[in-house]
Amino acid sequence: MAKIKSEKYQIGEKEINVNFNCNSRGVFSCNLHTTLQEELGLKGRLEFPSLKELEETIDKAVLEYKNSKTSHELIIGIKYGASGQFSRNEKGETFPEFLGAWSKYSISASFREINSIIGFDFRVLIKENRDGRIKYFEANRVSDSPQRVRMNRVVGDFVSNAAAYLQDNEKLIKYTEAAFNNLIAINKQLQRASEFLLKLAASEQLELILNSENQNLLQAHETPATHP
Repeated sequence: MAKIKSEKYQIGEKEINVNFNCNSRGVFSCNLHTTLQEELGLKGRLEFPSLKELEETIDKAVLEYKNSKTSHELIIGIKYGASGQFSRNEKGETFPEFLGAWSKYSISASFREINSIIGFDFRVLIKENRDGRIKYFEANRVSDSPQRVRMNRVVGDFVSNAAAYLQDNEKLIKYTEAAFNNLIAINKQLQRASEFLLKLAASEQLELILNSENQNLLQAHETPATHP
């Protein structure tokens, strides 16, 4: 396959090179950088019977990209799941949200392992609306990724990273500092509970502790909260 020519395309702050090739059958082709695929909505490899058709396809997509109306906003994606005892209330009744074979909150657990599991996580996303086409991107604090600012989307104190793909059980809410800080506080509570359970399970005095008459076991043995 012979290289015919190269062209540079400006996408935002990025200048991306594309090599145009032609094989022995007279088929013209090119392989597109991931950025061009994501931003222009084109396939990774394009093939046409003529160089003109190939170039026009890319040129049209680039023109539509440059003329499109685009907006960005910060979103928080929240993920929660549970199984076993954590999917039931104190009476042993399954929460309605966990009923049915395909509950979006259910976490699969093997019978060979602990089957009572709880999971919680969240992330900040940048939502892009380009002429009605919605895309999401992972987001980091600008202070954590200053090198990405010139070449990526910046919204408030956050800069985009890789493209993000939403999960079925991911709840989306608009970003606010209050919501973000409250989610961090929830995460810290779960981390402290996990640390307490780890120390308890690894303790040589596990049996003594569990057989004590202390009714406030968690409060008595949990790791004190730390504050930034």
